[in-house]
Amino acid sequence: MANQARKAWEAGSGTAQALPALRFLRFNDAAGCRLVCVSGVLLVTVAGVSADIELYPADSFVIPNGGLVLVEAVRESSVRVEKPAAFHRAWPGWTGRGALRA
Repeated sequence: MANQARKAWEAGSGTAQALPALRFLRFNDAAGCRLVCVSGVLLVTVAGVSADIELYPADSFVIPNGGLVLVEAVRESSVRVEKPAAFHRAWPGWTGRGALRA
């Protein structure tokens, strides 16, 4: 799945990457990136985070650290990866620290 993860990463914002059921994408050093579930159901496992995160269509999750991240499709799904720079452009007041500037 390394090639699929690379495609999702290089596509950045706006492009959904199809993920067959029970397959996964693997990311490292992706802190600050937002994962968006476009369709299906995704299970996100993040190194250093005690619970897995379930994402359903229109749900999103910002990767909190630079450790290993696994994104598994519970059933046929699509995921979009939004890189931090794209996220900052979409929200001009974003400080990158979990709050908007006043």
